[in-house]
Amino acid sequence: MTDSRPAASHTPLVGRTSELAVLDEAARTTQVSVIELVGEAGIGKTTLLEHLSASARHAGALVLTARCSEYERDVPYALLIDALDPHLAAHGAPAGLAAEQLAALGGTFPALAVHASGAAVERHELHRAVRALLALLAAPRGLTVALDDLHWADPASIALVASIVRRPPSRLLLALAHRHRQIDSALDPELRRAADAGRSRRLHIGPLTPDEASRLLERPADDRSLRTLYEESGGNPFHLMQLARTTTPAVARASDPGYGEIPEGVREAVLSETTPLGTDARALLDGAAIVGDPFEIDFAAEVAGLDRATALEALDVLVAADLVRVTDDVRRFRFRHPIVRRTVYETVGPGRRLAGHARAAAGLERAGAGPVALAHHVEQSAAPGDEAAVALLAEAAAQVAGRAPQTAVHWLTVARTLARGPQELELLGPLAGALAGSGRFADARRVFLELLAPLPEDHPARTELIGACAMMDRLLGDHDGARTRLRSALIDADPREAVALNLELAAHASLRGDPLEMRVCARAALDGATEPIPVAAATAALAMAAYTLEHYDEARTLGARATTLIAALSDQQLGTRLEMLLFLGWAQYFGGEFAAALRHFTRGTAIARRAGSAVLALELAVGEALSLLARGRIAEALDVADGAVEDARPLGSAQSLVWTLFAQATVLEAGGDPAAAVRAGEEAVALTAGLEPSTIVAGCGSALAAALVATGEGNRATNVLLELQGGPDLPRFFAGQRSGCYEVLVRAALLTGDTARGETWAARAEAAAELPLAGALAQRARALVLLHAGDATQAATLALGSVATTDALELAVESARGRILAGRALAATGDRDAAAEQLRAAEGLLIDAPAGHLRAEAVRELRKIGRRVNRAGRAGRADAAGLAALTARELEIARLVARGLTNRAIAETLFLSEKTIESHLAGAFVKLGVRTRAALTAALAG
Repeated sequence: MTDSRPAASHTPLVGRTSELAVLDEAARTTQVSVIELVGEAGIGKTTLLEHLSASARHAGALVLTARCSEYERDVPYALLIDALDPHLAAHGAPAGLAAEQLAALGGTFPALAVHASGAAVERHELHRAVRALLALLAAPRGLTVALDDLHWADPASIALVASIVRRPPSRLLLALAHRHRQIDSALDPELRRAADAGRSRRLHIGPLTPDEASRLLERPADDRSLRTLYEESGGNPFHLMQLARTTTPAVARASDPGYGEIPEGVREAVLSETTPLGTDARALLDGAAIVGDPFEIDFAAEVAGLDRATALEALDVLVAADLVRVTDDVRRFRFRHPIVRRTVYETVGPGRRLAGHARAAAGLERAGAGPVALAHHVEQSAAPGDEAAVALLAEAAAQVAGRAPQTAVHWLTVARTLARGPQELELLGPLAGALAGSGRFADARRVFLELLAPLPEDHPARTELIGACAMMDRLLGDHDGARTRLRSALIDADPREAVALNLELAAHASLRGDPLEMRVCARAALDGATEPIPVAAATAALAMAAYTLEHYDEARTLGARATTLIAALSDQQLGTRLEMLLFLGWAQYFGGEFAAALRHFTRGTAIARRAGSAVLALELAVGEALSLLARGRIAEALDVADGAVEDARPLGSAQSLVWTLFAQATVLEAGGDPAAAVRAGEEAVALTAGLEPSTIVAGCGSALAAALVATGEGNRATNVLLELQGGPDLPRFFAGQRSGCYEVLVRAALLTGDTARGETWAARAEAAAELPLAGALAQRARALVLLHAGDATQAATLALGSVATTDALELAVESARGRILAGRALAATGDRDAAAEQLRAAEGLLIDAPAGHLRAEAVRELRKIGRRVNRAGRAGRADAAGLAALTARELEIARLVARGLTNRAIAETLFLSEKTIESHLAGAFVKLGVRTRAALTAALAG
């Protein structure tokens, strides 16, 4: 339970001059997005958070607060619910949230429950919706969210906070207080990255000086008892005040109090306050400690077994003793400090504690609470063999598995200790799935093997369980073990089982980079398949194998066939063999069918997340992010890539994290933030050190190299790419992708002035160009070399040729790169008008880029030739919009398009080249915000 309402400081604010200056500055400005307050228990973090909150309110910001509690770490999203829900209950959802965002929020926040759709919400949807909510709350006057005792937050809240830290909304200040070395491992890397980027500030809160201790206790500095208290407390403000409350002799202070046990002297001091309490007051204090911090008086009274009148009298005693304090809500109270609550809870007798949790569960159930709200108290009070408790914990786990798999594991594990006989067996499947979803692959494999062991050889579930075990083998890096397990099962398999096992073998062969075995296994599966699902899966696998083996026409034919087969399947059917969407999506992506690939990746990602297939969801999300990028939807691509990295980190699978970082680095570079792309690429490459050479390892090399080129590190880019790709022939990467790598090597060589090496790489790019996109990249590579050598005319021709291909493929980012190069070349020939049109078209294509180093390059080139830059960010004249933004030539060509003329016919009519027509037409498309000739015609008619 957390507290979303402000309360009086635990300790008076003494000293802390430098910390206060930082906090006041953060409250007034938006220079940092995250403030961390780090220190031991009682050091004054809460007091400083309250000061920051007051400063933010004074600056006009909305302030929301919450505090985690030690004994309620298994309630998903409790921290964020308590921070945001009271405000939402009072004011409703802010205008501007989309219907799907409201639905996602309604499934988590009680105040918005009316908007819930009833469908399962996966955590990416919720994280995006919460960021959107925070952005709207922050927009009018700023928003400060202060979260105390973060080290006790539930895993789901930690993941959500990490998501916010990674991409904080504008005008949000997130203030986090936690203890030394206790921050969750999922959040700490994000905080460090935020600090590196200048968005985060960490304040280590140390002990008070002797002079400050004197002022805190209002005792003379030469007071002998003060010196003793200071030595016993170590200068910790709370411990000072606690020890000063009693004359009980203190015992020597434990090292790093608050990290391990409560310092014995402080614990004894608290106990000295509770010992004199009467029976009723102590019972209410125990009930409150069981309920949580803060607590509602009526609920605490029920748990304590007291009637209301008696409880109210006891409450007065507790408030007078300053063991509990009032809050802004007259029915809610809180302990003076978490240490007080912890001391009380740990001294509650075991019988009273069990009975209290049982009464708490019964009271919540009578109030209509669901399994998730009841689970914490049920697990603390249920007896072995309690079937109802086991069923409730299993239902609670099922409800949170997609959003909080670690909590699901905890509740299922507790349920298993309570279950008996068949009920225990029923828990194993969900437990294995939750373990896999939380990254505990070895434990998941062990549970899958437990399920498998008692099954007879002819049991229909055996093949599925063997496949699940093989998946865990792969995620643990044991590719040979997975292959051996599947091959052994195949020996005595019946025809139906053989189909399923061959499909699993094909999937593992692909991940091992063995396209020949993939093709053999997929063909065997297809030959034995008689049902639609395996037929579609085997066909998709064959398409991917054909692409990898450089049989591009065959890959395209098989991909078209697989597309037809998959279109006839429901999401539920696809969920049984999601690998088919993975293989088909990649075959189409690499083959240049980006729109089709995006459809299949997007569908697969949604199905996988709903089904809780964490690893497959990540692999499909990588394809979705790169396909979105290819289609020019950069902001969406970055959102998907960021979410994939966020989900991969807690899984503990280096391979999964490498995949997602590869996608993130690729999108960040194209989206305009090469420095961040380098950081993501460097992390990915570091992780590949423990992996076997593969296409994904090679891909990480090309992603990091592209980012390094964008930051001007040509030599390092070349070294990284060649090392991870296996040398100049790039043997570890897909053949169809090598031209793009060679184009990166050309740019790296030219950065260092090595024209001869650039020429070599350009020639290799041309030799590897068998697919349309590869041909366009090879043209661009050659154009770069020619421009560097002074042949601007031929460079412009090749750059515009590359643009024609990327325009036809509808690859916005690649077209923008080509147009920037064409603009530079045309400017070098002296044709500034043509150069300006290309550069403005490039700028318009990159309108969705969040940061925009490519847009900045286009703007720089425009300024070099003395042309105005459109402040709105789109190509065209800065003072015009719509048709008025078109040049006379663009308008003339657009009207001919509207009459139905082809580019060739227009070129003949106007005595211009087709390349010139394409260039003018592209500029018109961008300025009018259209992508097709039909849309252009409609814009003219309108």
